[in-house]
Amino acid sequence: MANRGQRVWGLFLFLIGFVIGILLLGGIAWANLEASFFDPWTSLTADEKLNTLECPLIVTPGEAVTVQVTLDNPLDNPIRRLVRVHIPHGFITLLDEEESWLDFQPAERKTLSWPVPTESGVYGGRFLMVSVYASGHTPIPSQESRCGIWVVPFPLGRGVYLLAAGSILALLAMVAGLRMRVRTWRLRQRLNALDSGLQALLLLYVLGMAAILIGRWWFVSAGAVLLMGIIAATLLFRWVEDAWLREPGPHL
Repeated sequence: MANRGQRVWGLFLFLIGFVIGILLLGGIAWANLEASFFDPWTSLTADEKLNTLECPLIVTPGEAVTVQVTLDNPLDNPIRRLVRVHIPHGFITLLDEEESWLDFQPAERKTLSWPVPTESGVYGGRFLMVSVYASGHTPIPSQESRCGIWVVPFPLGRGVYLLAAGSILALLAMVAGLRMRVRTWRLRQRLNALDSGLQALLLLYVLGMAAILIGRWWFVSAGAVLLMGIIAATLLFRWVEDAWLREPGPHL
């Protein structure tokens, strides 16, 4: 009976971490998915992606938000490049545009930054979006990049602290909950389908969060969220099936 209670509390703790984790991954992936469809003309006119665009992943209302991009001149002669930034203001079709012509000496590098007020968020203020285009100069190709920023309706703190606290809390809760459950199983005893599924959910969360933090590969996080949802739905279905259609009851 004590082991059963420990498994129940372990499942409850795991679910707390799972909910926090999937909300974080889902919100970040959703913001960047929306941004990938934003300003399509810029992507059509550019030759390759601009990999130096830096944007926060999560911000809170009223936070001072800045995005920046770094450009350099790898050639042996001076060049001039046009940099154009688009930032929606309240609506996806209402754009603030800023253009700058930059002169680069050989091997010179420049970093440009732009403020993005959180009040300019689109879709009810949920997301900030930024699109940056840099013209080419033979043999340098034209480049572009876009990013989405999730505005979390949390009244305190900054987004970076919220992301750090949330991701760590989610990981610790899932690990602790799963550990509580696994410790009740005897040596060499195979885990049941529920605990095996919880292990898969934990691994997917770690993969999705690592992808978004290391390389902002939001599409990997989106895939992880999708798989986590499918696995969670399958586990819930099997639990309900055990609870209502089998004897002696659900195996927690």
